[in-house]
Amino acid sequence: MNARQDNGSFVAIDSISGAGTSSQVKEYQYVDQSATSGTLRYRIKQVDIDGRFTYTAIVHIAGSSTVSQIQLYPNPAQDEVYLKGWTTGNAASVSIIDMNARVVSNTSVQQGQSLNISTLKAGQYLVRLVVNDKEYVLRMMKAK
Repeated sequence: MNARQDNGSFVAIDSISGAGTSSQVKEYQYVDQSATSGTLRYRIKQVDIDGRFTYTAIVHIAGSSTVSQIQLYPNPAQDEVYLKGWTTGNAASVSIIDMNARVVSNTSVQQGQSLNISTLKAGQYLVRLVVNDKEYVLRMMKAK
């Protein structure tokens, strides 16, 4: 796991051993205990057995003090969630991102409008909300 520093470079903040070669999807989780407020940037460096590596796309996550005004509820949820907390009547652009950094859904919603998540597999997701040129990322748990 790499985190971006103020000077723009990425540094390794932790390492998680892989499950080895598999034809099935493996899920990993990481909590950055030193995360601060503001926009945080992360990427994952995946190293293969032969030493070759690739990086995921950079994921932007709003630190705790920035996210407090935006709400996603209920969480966990089964079929739908609601988003609210921005100050204008503008629609928000919403992307749902799985833990492999893949965008699984793109849509736009008005404040308080439901967001259908019934087709998603159970698990943890990031919900990226862009409204009024500001970006927020929240965690969402999709229940079975």
